[in-house]
Amino acid sequence: MLLALALVLAACDKSGVHDLGRLNDTLSTCGTPTSTWVRSVEGATEIFILGTRRAGEGASEGCFVRSLVSEDSTIEMQTGVFGVDATGQGLASYSATYDFPFEPELSPIRRRGVERQDHDPPLERSLGFALDGEQLLLTLDGEERRLTALPEVLRRLDLETQAGAEDIFRLVNIAFYMTQVRVEGFGATGMTRYTAPATFVGISAGSYRVAITPQRLRILADLTYTGLRDMTDIEMNGNQHTDVGLNGSGTTAEMLIYTLDHPDRGPIEVIVHYGEATIVNGMSASGYYPLDVDGRRFDIDYPLQNDVHIRTMLPIGE
Repeated sequence: MLLALALVLAACDKSGVHDLGRLNDTLSTCGTPTSTWVRSVEGATEIFILGTRRAGEGASEGCFVRSLVSEDSTIEMQTGVFGVDATGQGLASYSATYDFPFEPELSPIRRRGVERQDHDPPLERSLGFALDGEQLLLTLDGEERRLTALPEVLRRLDLETQAGAEDIFRLVNIAFYMTQVRVEGFGATGMTRYTAPATFVGISAGSYRVAITPQRLRILADLTYTGLRDMTDIEMNGNQHTDVGLNGSGTTAEMLIYTLDHPDRGPIEVIVHYGEATIVNGMSASGYYPLDVDGRRFDIDYPLQNDVHIRTMLPIGE
């Protein structure tokens, strides 16, 4: 999903300013060190960000975020807190849920965009942690999941081949899309609220800024990231700039810089350049994305923008 989709919808919105009394986001940066755990399921990647580095090792509590990023870039997320006792049993409590459907079959003006639902009182779910070797067995409302720590996924990256670069592109796009799903109205008319720029905090650290600048017959948008970490081991910096006409067609520019905390070799720098892809009807339509992996250049064809999954690094059911 590209920001241009949101821009054309904002241009067509005649309903005025949207609900300025509602907080941009209910999420706060975790107050404790976090860990990120993932698994591949059919057609999606499931991600848990926990406010502890010792999940499965006794009593703990902290922030709790679950995100499901589908292969086509549809996203859902629940945010809140958790607490478990010395046996690893307790509760997860959701204060907000978000979802962002991928709707290419609809015209931009009919796409729904991100919706957020706040929960007061919070929704409670039974939760259990247990370790099985290096993996975490997380049981949520009676359903057990076998999760792998994100650093192990980073350890499996191939930094030398085109196929490996494509996997890295998919992984960093998951991180990118996770930031979009918390921007209520993203991809729809609700983006009008961001003509007054808004800042969102990272789940683990940092922040990002959303700013819309209407001009005559064109709309400009910037997503600016500063030390942003949602997933614990991936940091985002830089800016994605979008410039589209009222028909939703135009260009993107500038770059996003990702730092991947490889557990063995240290930081890996990944840069996604946006100047070579074009947008039609709010979606990537042609071109490619130059991708630098520790200084080595790869070109990624535009359709991979909406093919996000880590199954080649973490097979389904592993």
